[in-house]
Amino acid sequence: MSAIAAIPLCFAEHEGRGITVAVVDSGINFNHPHLALSGRGFAVVREEEGLVIQPGAHADRYGHGTCCAALLHALAPAAAIMAVRVTSDRPTTDAERLARGIVLGAEEGANILLVPLGTQTVLTLVKEAVSFALGRGAAVVAPLPGPGVQPGCLPGVLGAQVRDGVDVALDGAGALWADGHAREAPGQRSNFYGPSLSAARVAAALARFAEARQSLDLQDFKKTLPVL
Repeated sequence: MSAIAAIPLCFAEHEGRGITVAVVDSGINFNHPHLALSGRGFAVVREEEGLVIQPGAHADRYGHGTCCAALLHALAPAAAIMAVRVTSDRPTTDAERLARGIVLGAEEGANILLVPLGTQTVLTLVKEAVSFALGRGAAVVAPLPGPGVQPGCLPGVLGAQVRDGVDVALDGAGALWADGHAREAPGQRSNFYGPSLSAARVAAALARFAEARQSLDLQDFKKTLPVL
């Protein structure tokens, strides 16, 4: 049994031109064949004196950030992508580095912060970082695989998850369709499946919307998505 036809892309005639998306994750390999881009990036590194920002040290050791960036680029090919690496020797991070990465992306002028990470620990630092980014006019998109997962559950953040084989954006009223993700046959999954990849698709849709409307008004964006 084959997958049902994909949901049409929202604002498919646009490509995210003029929009910068910071991917706050494990870094990005811009030389990967699915990207082949010239991109800038940073690493948030923990040293003895505390956190240090290292420009250009955004090499991806695990592939997660590169995968999310590749999907984002496929769906919004004109959007500029910035890498903010917040991991080190393991594919995990901590609240301080994650928060600093979110702030750094906003400080460096990202219009959209794609944060394909999540934690269920109550993290004041992450809340403050998200508030800072929102205050700078940036939008924040993050996975929301379940209740209480930060930063996806935080006020003002556009949470994303897979529901019945469809990528959805979450707000207080419930689920909205994102775009472009095929409904899959029972027992089948694509390579780009899971809440982190759903967040990448939502971020791409938001980038195309922002080009079309010259705005990052999330209430307006939500009105453009069909209700699931």
